[in-house]
Amino acid sequence: MQIVLFHLMPYADLDLEAGRRNGTVWVKLPNRHFDPEKGHRLYNRFLDELEYGEKLGFDVIAVNEHHQTAYGLMPSPIVTASALARRTSKVRIAILGSALPLRSHPLTIAEEHAMIDVISGGRLISGFVRGIGAEYHTFGVNPTFSHDRFHEAHDLIVRAWTEDTRDPDFAPLLAQVGLRLERRAALDSPHFALLGLKVQGASGECRITQVFDHGPAQQAGLAAGDVLVAVDDLRATPARLDALLARYQPGHAVQILAFRREELHRFDVRLAQLPPPRFVLEVDAGAGAEARRRRAAWCGARRS
Repeated sequence: MQIVLFHLMPYADLDLEAGRRNGTVWVKLPNRHFDPEKGHRLYNRFLDELEYGEKLGFDVIAVNEHHQTAYGLMPSPIVTASALARRTSKVRIAILGSALPLRSHPLTIAEEHAMIDVISGGRLISGFVRGIGAEYHTFGVNPTFSHDRFHEAHDLIVRAWTEDTRDPDFAPLLAQVGLRLERRAALDSPHFALLGLKVQGASGECRITQVFDHGPAQQAGLAAGDVLVAVDDLRATPARLDALLARYQPGHAVQILAFRREELHRFDVRLAQLPPPRFVLEVDAGAGAEARRRRAAWCGARRS
């Protein structure tokens, strides 16, 4: 068995009669009832008490999270645990816990908890909670999605701590709301992407109609109106140009023959790097009724 010293850090100097007249000490207690000088003394007293817990032999000292209440002065237990990490050396520090559904991105929690754990030499115990109703009222967060947000955030945090870095797989999450992510090439034609130009064909002639600023073709001296004849001595036609360029890697140097005003010129062109693909979020027409219901609820919450 382990013994834990758990602290709420209440605002002990609250005028209790003023709290009763207000009807509650949660969410709507006016700031005028908080004295910063008294708060300063209380914070340091409470930290001293937690630090003293190590000398008394407690196995764990624990902090928690509450918002806009005299019941507890720890809206961020991460801040409190950070202070304790530097002022203690053996006792374990428990955050019980960070309210995951209230945070906009769970990876910030993963990073901050990891920092404390490293600073303290591996003494952190990470706890996660959903929070109580008053917290959601405080932040204007819809509690309807609390359960799903909590478990999604929890799983992402654990993966961030335990898995090698890799591209996230959003497909299962998107499928739950009837969406899918489609990967599309940023540019459809290799000659457009690799050379930075457009061509138009008539009777097999590969005539440049547009050269893009600062692209490989322009830097090599090619211009609109030039007629491409060959790429590395292989004949270029509108139908074959993309197939010819597909043989090369981005950054490869090629020689292009082109007619300009009936004179044949040779141009040395270094092919451009391909831009990254685009990802497009699309509605899955085959999604089931439950996925459509979730998507409608999610879209409604976003609009509100």
